[in-house]
Amino acid sequence: MSYAVETLRLTKRFGKITAVNSVSIKVPYGIILGLVGPNGAGKTTFLRMLVGILKPDEGKGFVLGKNIERLTPKDRTQIGYMTQHKALYMDLTARENIEYFAKINGIIDPVKRRELTEEIIKLLEITEWENILVEHLSGGTQQLVSLACALVHQPELMILDEPTVGINPMLREKFWKRFKELRNIGKTLIITTHYLEEAERCDIVALMHNGKIIALGTPTKLKKIIQYKKSLILTLVENKVPNQLLNTIEKITNTTAEWKNNSLVINVKSYKQIIKILQLVEKLNIKVLDIKTKEPTLNEVFMKLVSHERGAMK
Repeated sequence: MSYAVETLRLTKRFGKITAVNSVSIKVPYGIILGLVGPNGAGKTTFLRMLVGILKPDEGKGFVLGKNIERLTPKDRTQIGYMTQHKALYMDLTARENIEYFAKINGIIDPVKRRELTEEIIKLLEITEWENILVEHLSGGTQQLVSLACALVHQPELMILDEPTVGINPMLREKFWKRFKELRNIGKTLIITTHYLEEAERCDIVALMHNGKIIALGTPTKLKKIIQYKKSLILTLVENKVPNQLLNTIEKITNTTAEWKNNSLVINVKSYKQIIKILQLVEKLNIKVLDIKTKEPTLNEVFMKLVSHERGAMK
């Protein structure tokens, strides 16, 4: 099977700092890969190697079957790259920026260039701002224009570095709607983010920390790293819970329980345990206002892995 992106022990150092540490990954065609981690994790450096801006110190990398150290201008036209910091010309209009990026990405025919520009402007719903100088646009609209510049030439691989940072929730929804539409027509997207809730929207997630990928898989698979599958949350009529009840639940169900945010939170591994707990609560005549369950989050997975890694380094 060929891959849209494949790296083998890819490494980049800046002096004594190892920004990317022996990263090996295979990204299939037609998926959204979320590269997730805090600022300084190595995400941007990794992407800059993929598009040929930085040369790796060790290891190999391939994008769309091409060696990242030997990418030609023609190879680069198949890649859409949206940088973390806006690479727009402030003294040009939104439309002029998009047309310019279409041209430098290989769309030489002016008629075709105008057609593609019009198409992406409509797709991203920026028609009302197309003839306004970029310097006069809001930050969120500038993000949309940056995305349009990365996508206008219809690349096969889209590498988007924190495309939703600093924008409002409604605009973020618009971005993700477009990302999924592109994935659905066979495009491959690599999206970096430090918003772990965004990772839930990706097909595959790579959790990155200190230059390493510390976990890789679907959101569902990664959540299984957490020992429990979900939390049972009981809001009680009385705004307290006796320690004896906590101990009884833990003993009978072999789970952990705590009083948190005015609710009884119990980590469970199966629906059988949920039923057993509810039967116990009923038997003890504990009055319940609300019952709900909560899946573990990727943030909990990430924090668990980072804690484990720190412990291993001591």
